[in-house]
Amino acid sequence: MEEPRRSPTVRRRRLSAELKRRREAAGYTVQAVAAATSLSRGKVTYIETNRWTRPTSDDVTELLDLYKTGPEEKAALLDLVRDARQRGWWAKYSDVLGSGTYTGLEAEASRLRSYDCLLIPGLLQTPDYAEAIMRVGLIKDEEEIQRRLEARRARQAVLNRDDAPVIEAVIDEAALHRLVGGASVMRDQLLRLIEANKQPSIDVRILPNSSGAHQAMTGQFVIIDFPEEEDTPAVFIESAHNGLFLEESEEIESYSLIYDSARSAALDVEKSNALMTELIDRLLE
Repeated sequence: MEEPRRSPTVRRRRLSAELKRRREAAGYTVQAVAAATSLSRGKVTYIETNRWTRPTSDDVTELLDLYKTGPEEKAALLDLVRDARQRGWWAKYSDVLGSGTYTGLEAEASRLRSYDCLLIPGLLQTPDYAEAIMRVGLIKDEEEIQRRLEARRARQAVLNRDDAPVIEAVIDEAALHRLVGGASVMRDQLLRLIEANKQPSIDVRILPNSSGAHQAMTGQFVIIDFPEEEDTPAVFIESAHNGLFLEESEEIESYSLIYDSARSAALDVEKSNALMTELIDRLLE
């Protein structure tokens, strides 16, 4: 049995949220913290908004002392600092993944709920489909393309773990008609989705064109849930440059409602598989 993956990205996020919560509970403004410690106002904000990469025990200790944190809680939070300073497997792909924030959150997710309107979700893409997408992008350097494909394969390994996340994917039918890489590549990609639906932790549903207008038409997104209660969900909206994270409770609730609406309009797994099988048959003609 494999050990559960412990993502330093999730630990940093939790630590940032806890330090902000303790500051507010102690009645300090960011400016007041800066005046009472060696940390600048900017650094306190940097910490609380989770823009740090390797937290230091000295900084966290100074903040915890100011907030009059008890010895047991302080020890637990300093343990969290040590976990947060580790490097995830994705660090070796920083040249193509950047900060790797999304990958780090994905690595410890207990559930990923996604809506995709243009492409197949990354974790479910075949190598040929992923490569076809990358080759029509802005990146032309062959070595970088291969590095990105390698990183994609490493990401997909999370599906083979004993503690693999539950994948609940709603894919717009339009994405299935787009011949990414040509007919052969799309046939294999559709077969991959049908095979994925045989796994108990994966649920792929197709939102048919016949459903008409729906709430998710504003664009694709992923809702990331975590196994531990301290780690609140996050929404990730992908873009050409890194993407956007939403973490406020109202934002999570809104996107959860949008996702539920799309899922309720989608075909069930059996009918989704039947539609994909029909499309495969057409591609073979």
